Amino acid sequence: MHSPSISIHFLGSFELTVAGTKAPVIPHRGQLLLLKLVLSKNGISRETLSEALWSDVTPERARFYLRRTLTELRKALGIARTRLRDDAKGILVLQIKPGECDISVFRESVRSKEISGLELAAAVYDGPLFVRSADLWVELERESLRAELIGTLLKLAAVAETNGEANKVKEFYGRAIMESPYDETLLRSMMQCLARMGEFPEITRIHHQARVRFQHDLQLPLSLETERVYREIMAEASLVKELNGNEQTEMPIRPLPKPASSLFGRKAELASIFRRIDQNRLVTVVGTGGVGKTRLGIAFAEIRARSHPNLVSWLDMASLESDIDLSAYFLRNLRAQVNDNQTSADALRSRIGAMDVCFIVDNAESAIVGLREVIATLLKSCPNVRFLCISRLPLHIDGEALEPIEPFATKELESGFSSPAAMFFLDRAQLANPLFTISEAESKIVASICRKLDGLPLTLEIAATKIRTMPLAEIDRQLDQPLRFLDSKSSGFKGRDSLERMLERSWQDLPEKPQELFVSLGIFVSDWSASAAISICEVDQDQELTQNALDVLVDHSLVMIQSSGRYRFLETIRDFAENKLHRMPELLARLRTRHSQYYSILSESLLAEHERAAAPSNLLQFEDEEPQFRQVVLRASEHRDLDLVQAAFRVVKASFSMWRRSGRLSEGLYLGLLAVEASGSKVNDQVAEVLLRCAGAAHSLCKMDQAEALFIDSEKMLRRLGLNLWAAEALRSLGDLAANRGLLDEATERLTASREQFVTLCDRHGEGKCFASLGYVAREKGDYVSARSLTESALAIFTKMGVSEWRAWCVGSLGAICLELEAFDQAKLYLQESLAGQERAGNREGIAWNMTMVGTVHLRLGELDDAIRHFREVILMHEGDAEMLGKSWPMSLLGEALLRSGKWQEARSVLVDTLDVQAKAGDSKLSGHILISLAKVSLQINDLASAMAYLEMAKDVALTVKSVRLKVDIEEFESLLVEKAEG
Repeated sequence: MHSPSISIHFLGSFELTVAGTKAPVIPHRGQLLLLKLVLSKNGISRETLSEALWSDVTPERARFYLRRTLTELRKALGIARTRLRDDAKGILVLQIKPGECDISVFRESVRSKEISGLELAAAVYDGPLFVRSADLWVELERESLRAELIGTLLKLAAVAETNGEANKVKEFYGRAIMESPYDETLLRSMMQCLARMGEFPEITRIHHQARVRFQHDLQLPLSLETERVYREIMAEASLVKELNGNEQTEMPIRPLPKPASSLFGRKAELASIFRRIDQNRLVTVVGTGGVGKTRLGIAFAEIRARSHPNLVSWLDMASLESDIDLSAYFLRNLRAQVNDNQTSADALRSRIGAMDVCFIVDNAESAIVGLREVIATLLKSCPNVRFLCISRLPLHIDGEALEPIEPFATKELESGFSSPAAMFFLDRAQLANPLFTISEAESKIVASICRKLDGLPLTLEIAATKIRTMPLAEIDRQLDQPLRFLDSKSSGFKGRDSLERMLERSWQDLPEKPQELFVSLGIFVSDWSASAAISICEVDQDQELTQNALDVLVDHSLVMIQSSGRYRFLETIRDFAENKLHRMPELLARLRTRHSQYYSILSESLLAEHERAAAPSNLLQFEDEEPQFRQVVLRASEHRDLDLVQAAFRVVKASFSMWRRSGRLSEGLYLGLLAVEASGSKVNDQVAEVLLRCAGAAHSLCKMDQAEALFIDSEKMLRRLGLNLWAAEALRSLGDLAANRGLLDEATERLTASREQFVTLCDRHGEGKCFASLGYVAREKGDYVSARSLTESALAIFTKMGVSEWRAWCVGSLGAICLELEAFDQAKLYLQESLAGQERAGNREGIAWNMTMVGTVHLRLGELDDAIRHFREVILMHEGDAEMLGKSWPMSLLGEALLRSGKWQEARSVLVDTLDVQAKAGDSKLSGHILISLAKVSLQINDLASAMAYLEMAKDVALTVKSVRLKVDIEEFESLLVEKAEG
């Protein structure tokens, strides 16, 4: 069978293509995994891969991450997934054919003895390997490839010198120095090569550039050896006088614009512009309004003018008349005249000639049609002219290199400290108020401001001026409506257009269809896919027309396309589009309905795919779309429209499984109850099912009273509707709830009744769940024989049915029974098997439970460091949901482990925090255990009064919660108190 072709690009930027189609985006670790496979021609073991890529986590977690990443990689490979093979010994091999990977092509070409091979190697190398990765093995591979490139470029330069091709010598050496800008050996070699070719003016320019670069970047002069070589070259050629006479060819130009403030946080972008302008004679800096393009252009012009005096020309297109002669405008900027027998275009070409002049053209979009003609003509007729254009959209001229400028990053922003966006805000705020500082408490407010403004420099700068008149918290609050808040009337930026007027002009510059699409995209509350835009905002019912309009919006920097392939607005632009949409009520109502219908169908599709898959490979897609799912429910709650409410119920029902797996049950509970409220208290199967799911979420979140009320309401409603199977499930859940509260007799009664109903209804799955729950109750009673028998009955049912997730729960329960019987080795085996099953199912809750149980085994064995490590890892998994039961349980065990380690103050701090988390759920057996642990800590630090108080509180809990282990813990502590008193 023919294997589909693949193409893998690692150099410069990563891209995977399968059968000519670009593959879905692979996360960074997946890209590194693919690189490891490509570099290991004979295969590589799973153990080696997990150690190399996830050395900062436990081996168990590393193996889990490897399995998940392999799943994502196979999904990306699609029809070519058979290329990735895994033998019985755990060796992974990726079959790569010649020419399918740029690294392989590069290295084969480097070894070539033919000039064409070396040229191919230089062409294939688009940039460094994974420049953002700090992994040591990646850095070594990156530097190895860079060294091979430099060696190849020097070979090509030597050939070019032999052939007398000075331009190619400069090109190859220039590229080598760009790769290693501070290697003076390369610099000296280049000057000596050019001296042999008689290119002495070029040597002077290169030497001057190097001196400026070293002084600016390193604050160091060139070495004595380099200066000696330069002086010898100049002395031998006797060209000092000739070089001094070159001033007559230089062009006097107008002064560069003077910026009002310093450039901040853009060193990488500035360095990239310099690299691009050396490689390409036309570079266009593109980005949305206010991102700082002009300020970057001024910084570039200032630095370039140091090495090219009088050869840098600044032109601003913003205020020009529409019918102006641009060639004449260029000439006036150069202070040159047009002769009577010349056209302005001829005079401009003649004036520039072969000079190495660089034009910086600001606001190029304002005169884009005329600029295209002038620039294209000059690029053809003047071999050394260069252009840096600053524009909201590309010029679309042959040879144009785009340099996109993004706002300051805010995605990973946790606090206001050390992030470029926050530091920029602080810098501009101190211009308004020199005494302004950011305290640790205020850092999160600054982080929120930066997120709301998408890290856009202009909006951050305007917001920073408000520091004079209002506190940070008020600025943050008012930014919920950014356009109104940032209007120039109150911004203090006199003479500057408001952001809204700037956006209005950008919108008016659009063609008709992109204008329509822009307004329609205001229906999205977060980023969106191309298919969503086409389905919901289809322009004239034409998919191709809609996609073309979307491309125009990206070109005009009004819509941003992310590395994942999804589209988004900056928040201020989204606010502008939404405001326009709300002025068109008929269109808004139509789009609102289509948005809800689209995402309700998508949520059901994701659920169906999830249930078919062995692992939740679409969980990432669910997380991408979750803000849109949430908006469907919020709109139904706001408008109470029947179609919107129906869509909301479909979204909630389909999403609960995903919310559970991603640890976002609080979101599920909130939105589920909103949907029920939006239904107007109707009684139907949809309402009853969502009520039942909300009850389960409340139970998992340890909201016991709310869970019980919801379970009771849903059971009544389900029985009224004749949905006896769902009613039996509600009764079983009430039994589970009673068991978790320690009401073991009540739990047994409810679970037995539920099992009988499942048997009557011939539902083996429900019967198996009842057996598993009854096994838990028996374990809590201390009847381990019955617990094992009931759990094994459940396990047999789930094994026969092939229900892997519940089977894993049962295996874990057997491990818990072995733990109580102190059969620790057997417990570990069961728990490891259960953990593997939960990892295959991608069940975050199950993974956390098993890891906590493994930590408990270590705790019982006295392996306290291992126990503490496991408990901390589980707590970290639940960091985003402070109310989850899965967090308070390992927190209490962590406190106990710290107590046994003698770290009493830390143990006390952890246990007090745990008690606060658990208090939101009311009394439970866990509350009792926490109180006893706190009593033990108090006893260790000789705080006898607190110890007695905690003991009495634990006894109060024990009156309502029947737990054998809690009773034993209380009795053991009372014995400790007696011993302490006698001592």
